[in-house]
Amino acid sequence: ELERLAFRRLSEVISDIGFGAVTREDAVYLIGEGALQRHRIDRQFRRPLVEGDEVRDWSLNSPSMALWPYDAKSLSATPSEPVTRFLWPFRAQLSKRVAYGLTQIERGLKWFEYSMLFTDRMKAPLTIAFGEVATHNHFVLDRGGKVFKQTAPVIKLPADASIDEHLGLIGLLNSSVACFWLKQVCFPKGGDHVGQEGARVRKTLWDERYAFNATNIADFPLTADRPLAISRSIDSLARVLATMLPTG
Repeated sequence: ELERLAFRRLSEVISDIGFGAVTREDAVYLIGEGALQRHRIDRQFRRPLVEGDEVRDWSLNSPSMALWPYDAKSLSATPSEPVTRFLWPFRAQLSKRVAYGLTQIERGLKWFEYSMLFTDRMKAPLTIAFGEVATHNHFVLDRGGKVFKQTAPVIKLPADASIDEHLGLIGLLNSSVACFWLKQVCFPKGGDHVGQEGARVRKTLWDERYAFNATNIADFPLTADRPLAISRSIDSLARVLATMLPTG
């Protein structure tokens, strides 16, 4: 019935979907605000790097501060001297990172930059992010300044889309109806051994984790209407709550 009544598919109203960055050496880059300050890394070379389990309940819950070896405006790999000095001891392992069967250097990348960075998904500040693996659907509106790992894919609307267009869409994606639909088309991750054949399913269905992959999300059926009023209210309350929570 949901498929039959669909006004459009999500893929028809968005400009892009997928993750923003992959470091392949999180221990080198995800060092936290305190370490970045001690190494005198300028603020323009620090960015919150969001992981999937931090995207919950309309909020981004305390993402880790990461080293960001890129120019803030052009997004080109042009780090400062303190950034290069900090990364220098790790240059061998960073150079040997492999993606698509090739090392960092063989792919034409500089040794100090991330393994993968999709700059087109970072040019417009408004971003819808979601947790790729979770018990339920969690979609959040970010207003810019963050980088999203492969476990927290992003949805990008056209550059001229308003905040209300983003919030209205998030209202649909966070609905219980969307949760029902997603659990019909996405695969459960499992976790507990059940039976004698090695099946990986949960004994209690309420805590089953699903893999909400971008391909299935893009096929989500949309209604013509959007629950904008309630989305605005929940988003506003989530942002107020975020200001009252501890940051460390």
